[in-house]
Amino acid sequence: KAAAAPRQGGARAIAREAPGNGLILRAIISQGLELARSLNTDEAWTRLDMRSFLQSVADDHADVGARVSLEDNVQGASPVVVPARPLCLRRCLDNLITNACIYGGSARIGLAQEGGNVVVTVADEGPGIPEDMLERVFEPYFRLDSSRNPSSGGIGLGLAIARNMALLNNGEIRLRNRA
Repeated sequence: KAAAAPRQGGARAIAREAPGNGLILRAIISQGLELARSLNTDEAWTRLDMRSFLQSVADDHADVGARVSLEDNVQGASPVVVPARPLCLRRCLDNLITNACIYGGSARIGLAQEGGNVVVTVADEGPGIPEDMLERVFEPYFRLDSSRNPSSGGIGLGLAIARNMALLNNGEIRLRNRA
């Protein structure tokens, strides 16, 4: 009579027992770690030209087939320079643009100046978010469409990570539906 091998705990045991869940489990672990990393950074501040930066972000998304455009509404041709942590800011924008493309078909990145602030917008043509959920979607693991399979999309951390990355740049994210 063969003795049963002791069960190993953790992710490998779960993935072995349910091979179809391995990718989902990896996604959950990976995004959970990304959320934890989004709470602080030792990335150095640098002076960043937002025009060039946003064009680069838009080009990167377009290169992989996303429908992305950039609308520069700042007067004049001089650089729009801000202090920023570029990797954190890129991650923030990547999450917002990816969501816009998935749920709204495309993303329009806007650059504007309002008073002394530089404002970056990401707009889409999606159905919008119920008004009472506009803040809730930033909660970790919250998803509007709870029936979606995490292997075909996120697990509800993208907007939480985006908000944390904006905060690490002394910025903020506000959602609103089109009028």
